[in-house]
Amino acid sequence: MPTYQEAELSLDGGAPYELYRFVTPSKSFYYTSDAIQHNFDNNTYLPIEGLKRTEIKITTHEDADSNFSIEMPLAVELARAYALAITPPSLKLTIFRFHRGATGHAIYWDGDINSVTTRGQRCTFTATSDFGVIMTSSLPTLSIQPPCNNVLFDNRCKVSRSANSHASTVTASSGNNISLANIGSFGPTWFVGGEMVFGAERRSIVAQDGLDFTINYPFAIQPVNGDGVGVAAGCDHSFNGAGGCPKFANQKNYGGFPYVPGEDNNIFAVGI
Repeated sequence: MPTYQEAELSLDGGAPYELYRFVTPSKSFYYTSDAIQHNFDNNTYLPIEGLKRTEIKITTHEDADSNFSIEMPLAVELARAYALAITPPSLKLTIFRFHRGATGHAIYWDGDINSVTTRGQRCTFTATSDFGVIMTSSLPTLSIQPPCNNVLFDNRCKVSRSANSHASTVTASSGNNISLANIGSFGPTWFVGGEMVFGAERRSIVAQDGLDFTINYPFAIQPVNGDGVGVAAGCDHSFNGAGGCPKFANQKNYGGFPYVPGEDNNIFAVGI
């Protein structure tokens, strides 16, 4: 029986297939490019009809395109959970490469998914290859702007997600509109701009009127009365606005530049 390396280098003896492990903060998804399911490291990798991956390039500083992508039908659970959310959580991907009939395997790629797009009934997850990650990681990402550059709840924002989240149950549900049994001690618009979590899916909360919520897009499976959901607060990234840093008493960790010309302090628009 050949080794993985021998099969990989063979001109006609290789029979490769790959296992894709997608890891989110709350759940992991396991898929394979093969036509049959595989069990690996105590996890079951399911075949997905129509799963495609573009070439992973070995790049240099002269290469402009160091991305690769994985495409799958929108009906796949992972695609539904991410493609329909405006603010999806982080997503990490590990690709394990095998050859049928060979011993051993290789970790073909390990890193972050950078973007998710949809077109028709297809969903594409895009990642940057290893060299591209190294090259882009050192570039500044801070914008000189009035809105805060931090992501709510990240390690620069420092606001506690758990202290600003609430678990409740659904009392009514129709499309984008979902009513909850209670919102704890939080205010009637506290969760606007935040997210609602139902199972592995997340949706942005675009409006709230007390117990009544409007999300940006219906969940793939409509929740019914009694189903449990979670909601997390939103932030408008302002320094002085009621929906920004003052909401969380967090101006000390503000990540923007409140006194540069902006939406409401542009001297060319409002004068001096």
